[in-house]
Amino acid sequence: MKILKLFLESWRLLNNKKILAVLGIEFLFFSLMAVNAMVSVNFIADTVNELKLFGQEFVVDEDSDHNYLYGSLLLLSGLINKIFKVIIIFAVISFFLFGFFYGIVWKWSANIINKRNLLKDYNARYFFNFYLLTLIWFLIFASVFYLLYNYGFSYGIFGVILIFLFYFVWINLSYFVLDNKVINSFLKGIKLSFEKFYIFIPSFLIFGVLLTAFSYLSGIFNNDFVSLIGSLFGVFIFVWFRIFLMLIVKEFS
Repeated sequence: MKILKLFLESWRLLNNKKILAVLGIEFLFFSLMAVNAMVSVNFIADTVNELKLFGQEFVVDEDSDHNYLYGSLLLLSGLINKIFKVIIIFAVISFFLFGFFYGIVWKWSANIINKRNLLKDYNARYFFNFYLLTLIWFLIFASVFYLLYNYGFSYGIFGVILIFLFYFVWINLSYFVLDNKVINSFLKGIKLSFEKFYIFIPSFLIFGVLLTAFSYLSGIFNNDFVSLIGSLFGVFIFVWFRIFLMLIVKEFS
């Protein structure tokens, strides 16, 4: 019954004009992340095409000149370095966007729940701690990705890892805005994720079902306006779920 009460409370809290500010920041974050991703993917795709062209034109035989081989290796090395540079730049930009915009929406969501002014306890120390906690999770993600890359990359395994990271990160950040202590929040947030998994997993499933339903309905109509409305509803679901999750964390922590 507690979960049902919190579920209804989360929707009631959305009946607040301040939610529009959170919705706007969330939409801006997703828009900037989409631009960052598209630019990076397009650049990588162009570089991959150059690699394919290189592979088609590269020919080695007994008459090959050593200068030709050396130049080809330099070209190959340069193309691979380009890809890694783009990935690093994408990760750095994503880190700063995530820390800045999600630092805002998490604090504003917490203040809405606690019926405070949006800018209450919204200061440099909070941002520093939020970025520090974000850095910890980015390093964990980078380490997992590196291990996966070295021991055999699989899109299926990578997808599962992303789901688990989403689960732990969102619970962790929800705990952080209540505690504002980096290490303590990190450890206790993970502990809470395991101890109350029977509460959190159904909540995440509800979020997944709602998000999938809106995505499916938007995809039925091949229309830019409908796609835009669908995107706004998708962002709205993220805003609602954050509040719902924070209510659960607050109740059971």
